[in-house]
Amino acid sequence: MQNLPPQSPDTQLQPSDNPVAISIDGSSADGNMQTNHDIANPINAATRTIPTTATWNPILDEGTVNPPHVQKVIVEHFIRGDSTPSSYSQSRIRTFSGRLPKPNGEVDYDSWRTQVDLLLKDVSVSGPQKVRRILESLLSPAADIVKPLGTNATPQAYLTQLESAFGVVEDGEELFATFLGSNQNSGEKPSVYLSRLQTLLTKAVTRGGVSAAESDKYLLRQFCRGCWDQSLIIGLQLEHRRPNPPHFQNCCCF
Repeated sequence: MQNLPPQSPDTQLQPSDNPVAISIDGSSADGNMQTNHDIANPINAATRTIPTTATWNPILDEGTVNPPHVQKVIVEHFIRGDSTPSSYSQSRIRTFSGRLPKPNGEVDYDSWRTQVDLLLKDVSVSGPQKVRRILESLLSPAADIVKPLGTNATPQAYLTQLESAFGVVEDGEELFATFLGSNQNSGEKPSVYLSRLQTLLTKAVTRGGVSAAESDKYLLRQFCRGCWDQSLIIGLQLEHRRPNPPHFQNCCCF
């Protein structure tokens, strides 16, 4: 083995034959950035490893996808502090034909009527556009019932014809009594229960069982009575809002 001569202090640190010029901003002549730490420790700079971005594959359980407070968020979404109607100018009315049993992809008359009522309240949609939207949502035999009216009839004329054929037969008082006796079913989500209550109350209002001006008051009172999730009632402070009930935005889509 060949013995190397010991290095003198003057020869331990010799400048490189091809020195790299470092500019004031820390970049080298070839355009690469170098920090002061890299310059002082060239070995560390050469052996430094750049961490790679790890792939994160989270495991989502049922509690993460559907957390306990999700129903509070949904119900709170349907409780509004003002009465400004939402715009339904871009929404599509689901198809209704009146056939029994109800075909897949269609809705029953009550659900269809609720959507149409919301459309009629939308001031951003003109009368002819409302008629066109109603006609586009109808299939035979429901479409055949309104066909004699033509395309120049008012939206209310179409509803009158369809109500006589597919509307409920109970009077307003019976419908209101059914509403007051409806509680949340076992396994039923609060948002679904709220939607069901609102559908029942809308029928009662349509048949004259209760005035539309008092609908929000009765809806809030019955929801507080029939909902089993008291933590939701307390969290939204619904009991304290009875003197001045909020406006419940229609939630028929849930």
